[in-house]
Amino acid sequence: MARKKKTNIDTNLEFKKKTQVVYDPNSYKQSSPVWSFDLADFDHDEWSVLNPDFIEKEIFKALKSFESMTWQEIDSASGGKKKGTNNHFISFESMINEARNRADELKLLQHESLYSLRIQGKIRLFGVLNNGIYHIVWYDGNHAICPSGGK
Repeated sequence: MARKKKTNIDTNLEFKKKTQVVYDPNSYKQSSPVWSFDLADFDHDEWSVLNPDFIEKEIFKALKSFESMTWQEIDSASGGKKKGTNNHFISFESMINEARNRADELKLLQHESLYSLRIQGKIRLFGVLNNGIYHIVWYDGNHAICPSGGK
C-alpha cells in the first residue's frame, strides 16, 4: 500500500474578502448643500464693502433658500437675461487675470474650476464645490470675476 503524501498547509493564512467600493462622483447631486467658510478669502476687497445687514438679509437668506434644494436642482436653476443656468462651474481660464492670480496664491488651481452661485442679479459667490460641500471663497457683487459667465 502506498503511503499518503503529507501536504503542508499553512494554517495561519487568513482569507479575507475585499469589498470594492465604487464611488459615483455625482452622488452629491441628490443631497442638500452644506456651506463652509474654511477657504474664504476675506482679504478680497469685495468682502470689505458688505455691511452686516446685507449679509444677513441677502446672502444668508439666499443660502438658506438653497438648503431646501438638492445640488441637482441648484445646478438646473435658470433665469437671468441669457436664460442660462444661474449656478455652474467656471474654469479658471474664464476668469479675469486678477482672479486667476489670486487663485494661484490661494492654491485653488489644484481644483479644476470654481462654482459660481447666483445670489441675486449680478451678485455671485465663488467657491469650491466638493462632495456637496460648498467652500465659499469670494463674494462678487458685480459679476466681475467672470463677466462673460463662461464655463
